[in-house]
Amino acid sequence: MARLRSPRRMIVERAPSHDGLMAVTAYLSLDNDERTAACKMTKRPLFAFRIYDTRPEAANVDSLCHVATAIYENTLEGRSGSRTTATDRIEVIALPMSADATDHERAVKCREHEEAEMVSRKNPGMRDWYLHRHHEFGDYLSEVHVISRLCQDWEQAIQHVKDRMLRPEDPAEARADPFGTFITVAWDFKEDPWAQLEEDEDVPPPEMSVTPHKISYLDRCLAQGRERIDWFYNVYVPDGGLDIELEQGQVPPDVLGRLLGLGFYLDS
Repeated sequence: MARLRSPRRMIVERAPSHDGLMAVTAYLSLDNDERTAACKMTKRPLFAFRIYDTRPEAANVDSLCHVATAIYENTLEGRSGSRTTATDRIEVIALPMSADATDHERAVKCREHEEAEMVSRKNPGMRDWYLHRHHEFGDYLSEVHVISRLCQDWEQAIQHVKDRMLRPEDPAEARADPFGTFITVAWDFKEDPWAQLEEDEDVPPPEMSVTPHKISYLDRCLAQGRERIDWFYNVYVPDGGLDIELEQGQVPPDVLGRLLGLGFYLDS
């Protein structure tokens, strides 16, 4: 497996938030010849993974910077795969909640904030802080990861991962993991146009999917984004999807269908 080149330095800086919530982003500062063509047009990587920290003590800038840096560094190999450069950033948002808040309560609060944040960044002036939806892979258009617990040595738990296959977890075990717990929140179910041609009616999917994980699964979940990152930089950006989205607020279904290589595309 190709190794990442040594970065000039790790950058951790404050990220924008439409309502003033504390947020930071972590990414690598690379030499200009190491950057993709799309990234050369911006100060920081265009593709971002968004993670909410809902622990009661989350609103501490030093702690938030540590969380962002640890996640970035310890999941870098999984997120990068065979690529020789890092082309993403990790954004961590502090949204403190009570320790006894339920997964559903955390999911609702973070989803509400994420939806408003995505709207606030959809303009050409926010290109450096663009947030990408899941047009290309998966069943849902929107997804965030939400930390509910972090315990001692959680950083090592997400680093030493040999098997990155996602497998079903027992929710009770995930919530009791000695290193910590996070949930994956997904919403905006993506209709499959081909499925609508079939007569059989499946059970409709949940409007919002909330899945608890052991903190060690964070590396695996982020590693699943490698195909999305490649499609984003190899197709979506160079073929004009990003520019259209920033100028118009969304990508028309026919244009998105072309970018995805589909004859037609239905977007909810």
